[in-house]
Amino acid sequence: MAPSWPVIGVDDMISLAKLDEETLMDNLKQRYDGDQIYTYTGSILVSMNPYKALPIYETDIVQKYRGQRMGTLPPHIFATADTAYRNMKDHTANQSVIISGESGAGKSESTKLILQYLAAMTGNHSWVEQQILEAGTVLEAFGNAKTVRNNNSSRFGKFIEVHFGKEGNIVGARIIQYLLEKSRVVFQAPSERNYHIFYELVAGADAEERANYHILPIDKYQYLSKSGCVKVEGVDDAEAFNAVKVAMTVLGISEETQSYLFRVLSAVLLLGNLEFKAEKDGSLPKNPELVTTIAELLSVDSNKLISALTSRNLRIRGQEIQVALKPEQAVDTRDALAKGLYGRLFVWLVDAINLSINVAGPASISFIGVLDIFGFENFQVNSFEQLCINYANEKLQQYFNQHIFKLEQEEYTKEQVPWDSIKFVDNQECLDLIEKKPICLLSMLDEECRFPNGSDSSLLEKLHQKLEKHKYYVRNKRSRTAFGVLHYAGEVQYETAGFLDKNKDTLFEDLVILLQGSRTEFISSLYPASANPVGDQAGASSKKTIGTQFRDELNSLMSTLSATHPHYVRCIKPNPEKKPKIFDPKLVSDQLRFSGMLDTVKIRQAGFPIRFDYDSFCKRFHPLRCNVGHRKDRKNQPPQPSSS
Repeated sequence: MAPSWPVIGVDDMISLAKLDEETLMDNLKQRYDGDQIYTYTGSILVSMNPYKALPIYETDIVQKYRGQRMGTLPPHIFATADTAYRNMKDHTANQSVIISGESGAGKSESTKLILQYLAAMTGNHSWVEQQILEAGTVLEAFGNAKTVRNNNSSRFGKFIEVHFGKEGNIVGARIIQYLLEKSRVVFQAPSERNYHIFYELVAGADAEERANYHILPIDKYQYLSKSGCVKVEGVDDAEAFNAVKVAMTVLGISEETQSYLFRVLSAVLLLGNLEFKAEKDGSLPKNPELVTTIAELLSVDSNKLISALTSRNLRIRGQEIQVALKPEQAVDTRDALAKGLYGRLFVWLVDAINLSINVAGPASISFIGVLDIFGFENFQVNSFEQLCINYANEKLQQYFNQHIFKLEQEEYTKEQVPWDSIKFVDNQECLDLIEKKPICLLSMLDEECRFPNGSDSSLLEKLHQKLEKHKYYVRNKRSRTAFGVLHYAGEVQYETAGFLDKNKDTLFEDLVILLQGSRTEFISSLYPASANPVGDQAGASSKKTIGTQFRDELNSLMSTLSATHPHYVRCIKPNPEKKPKIFDPKLVSDQLRFSGMLDTVKIRQAGFPIRFDYDSFCKRFHPLRCNVGHRKDRKNQPPQPSSS
């Protein structure tokens, strides 16, 4: 029995007589006004954030969608999950669910619902299923934050492979994370917050924990209070902290290890309160007692920590020279340490989660991968992070277009309609601008990072010189610090300030060596001496820059996706106020464009955009056919004898 939801508008916009932007928008608005937040465009699910709880995810709804062919029931994210599961089980073929949308559109919630449905499908409620769900709790605490657009914004991308055995049961999972926004640890825009876990620790630690971790009142932390926002309406940070501890326990992270983890978090927060004063040609901490506390939390020598924060050892022509740092340089080093520690902690956490849930081994027959990744971004000020994010979206957009084009080709072949004239816009040239060696944005950025005197301004000058004539490069004649890229979703201007530092992601070798020598094994393990350095140890010739690392990760992701059958969920944010029952046409239209939905329309319009199935065609045009045929028959045929 189908869910008793009213029929509003059209469930599948492919069935619209005319598929264009206007009719698509009108249909979405009708359905959103009637709390019908899900709509199909063929096999693509459009999901509108309702900004309120809806009674459409209960256990009985899960059971109704179980085993039902897509389209037999009203559109729902459960139908997408079920289709992926059935395809995986029936054909023993890997599947992927690609969830996209801008911050606040509902990607994280959609990911949770997909995972919950897959767990419910097996029906045996195994321990590993519980661990997979609890992993979401931990990653949300450490990887999500309040932004001006979203109270629970995921500040990293993730691909979750859920592995299944031959009976269709979940046997394990693996999480791959992409590009954590480490700059948020030391700076947040007005009205935004740092990562949830910091506020949860401060609010939820008991008296003993507060003493052991040297917890201060929340308004005493510079890394938490400078943005002017420390609370999220309707969120209990203390309760969330207890939930995180329970989740980590379920994932096999011992209480002792949790305590070390919280000590590192506390040290990161206290680093933000560390101030420096000028001292001769260098600097010294204004509050040395705080250095002692931080050193205690990290189990390192306080004098060595002061030295590593206020000076740098250079090796020139075989001789080691110590260079004193000015106060502003010491502050940059302090922030680099805070970002580095948190970044390494996050990587460790993902590895620890995988150690618990990635237990499939030979029992795994196939998997369903769920991709929850940042949507296209274009802010008033865009930096290196936005370039990487939009680069990822260019990659995914190309894959999306090729997939939709393939589906369209299959439809034309089935209908025996000539296909040669149908074309779609390929964004390969824009991708070449970003990634194709030898001359592209990423390679030139890496090259500038290798020059001793390289700077953000010299990078921009060289970009103008070598890329100005590129079709997708925009030289901003009104700015001396920015360049533009013509992305598939529109032009974005990028401010180059901080590009080199963010790409190098450097942490002075003195600090790395200090942390490797920590008396606490957990902390020293964050910087293993044998590990291939990735953006932490300056001067290591084998290290990868963040841009290069991200490019390699994206290429690996695309290879994985290409070996799966994809299913798409396009999440749409209906209004910037984050309130129910408000539909902003321009905002929705922009997102449909950014998500590639309007490209789907263009591909349809390039061929035969007006389509009817046989029954609908006959029903609509039957009177015309009958009238013409009747007159023609009467004219050419002799009178029939009467039957009477």
